Amino acid sequence: MRGHYHSMPCSFFSLSCLQNKSSFSAKQCQDNVDLNMAGFNLFKLLDLDPGSEEDIQRLDVNSIIKELQQNPSSAAKKYRFSYIEKCFPLQQAILLRAPFEVISLLLSIFPDAAKEYYEIRYYGRLPIHTVCEFGASLDTISCVLESWPDAITVKDDENRTPLHAACIGGASLDTISFLFESWPDAIKEKDDENRLPIYWACIGGASLDVISLLLESQPGAVKVKDTLHSTLLHVACRGGTL
Repeated sequence: MRGHYHSMPCSFFSLSCLQNKSSFSAKQCQDNVDLNMAGFNLFKLLDLDPGSEEDIQRLDVNSIIKELQQNPSSAAKKYRFSYIEKCFPLQQAILLRAPFEVISLLLSIFPDAAKEYYEIRYYGRLPIHTVCEFGASLDTISCVLESWPDAITVKDDENRTPLHAACIGGASLDTISFLFESWPDAIKEKDDENRLPIYWACIGGASLDVISLLLESQPGAVKVKDTLHSTLLHVACRGGTL
């Protein structure tokens, strides 16, 4: 159901993989005809399932950094990974919860990747949306935003801002404060379900400090109803905030 997600379900990526994995691998090679050996090395290091905790733990950070240092041009190529549409390494690294060291290196080599929409769960979004939703560190989020500051005002295909995404993902007070200070008007923006960011914070059981910050900045939010005619109090009760 649209709009009702708090974290990436493990089954999503598994179901999206084609049934015939061997033929899909051949298609990957065909789609990436411009890859040199260096590019293929990075592809292999990142070609993991973002929906699998085991695969995420297998991410070889040191090897990725070494590969990028030796072959920086590989960061500016698009790859068709096994579990996601064709995208730059930055997007895949974010989905795999790569640490700041990897994300910052990718962006230092190819900052324009921060401007690239990509398809995930059949709708488009920027890297900033995903990095905010997936609980990345504040340093990582700041690094992505510094690469393209205008991204703070960009909405995804469900009309959600990075602040929406952070609230959905249960981001910390520091992260919410940083995004709010970067674009204060974000608290007034409604998504396709007529939900303000504070709605998603309540649904996700955010801390009282986060709720207080958002509500003090937008007290009128208590009167807004979403497309299901639910008020902020309704969603707070359902989400466990109260």
